[in-house]
Amino acid sequence: AESRWRAIARREADRVSTAILECDDASGAFEGLSEERIASIIAKAEAAQDDVIKTMMRSSVAELVPDVIEIVAADSGLPADYALRSAGGSILSSQPSYAGQVAGYMLHVGAAVARLSTGPAVPPFPKRPLLAITNDMSPGNAWCFDGHQASITIKLALPIVPRSFTVDHSATFVIDSAPRRFRVFAIPEIPVRGETLVAEFEYAAGPGVRHVQTFQATAVREGGRGAVVARAVRVDILENHGNPEFSCLYRFRVHAS
Repeated sequence: AESRWRAIARREADRVSTAILECDDASGAFEGLSEERIASIIAKAEAAQDDVIKTMMRSSVAELVPDVIEIVAADSGLPADYALRSAGGSILSSQPSYAGQVAGYMLHVGAAVARLSTGPAVPPFPKRPLLAITNDMSPGNAWCFDGHQASITIKLALPIVPRSFTVDHSATFVIDSAPRRFRVFAIPEIPVRGETLVAEFEYAAGPGVRHVQTFQATAVREGGRGAVVARAVRVDILENHGNPEFSCLYRFRVHAS
């Protein structure tokens, strides 16, 4: 029986660690690899999981006209969301990167297989940062990351002057994993060149607190001074509501009004 389990462990280790072995330096995640190679490696990891998030819509809809965005993006009684994936928003980058999160996951799995599944449980397969710009608020359907600090750069569907921002967290999921302090920068050009701080705010969490909260940009509060046209925004998460292990961003919206 022991040799049978060792054979299974060896096969699983080979399958799960293939992507790591193909990198020159596993600790460097996927640095230096082409976008196609990264996509191939991530696809291998996803194929090994029964509950993996399948590849989401890839076609670009960046040319959507404003009235279509108003129809597609406006929900929950709020203004149009110019970060929304289905309206043409996209993720330019994240820290931690998704590639790095997948590499870390595979290292965990490889170690667990080597231990024949004894020891600490393997964490769930990491979910893509683009979940933070979709409108599916199912419990657990969020971009989660270790610790309490992260950043995400979102290309907007159209260039706008950001006037307000909305943060959503699941009404039924772990409250202490909700991000608390945010800092938002407007990015006028892509590739990213120059950033302007446009908002700092705190998302509240707890019993009786609304899980959808909107915050004005600094320029709006100051009568229009410092307003900038943005093609993208960088969102820094500085602190969560007390969870020492992980944080989850369910949705971040960017409004022009």
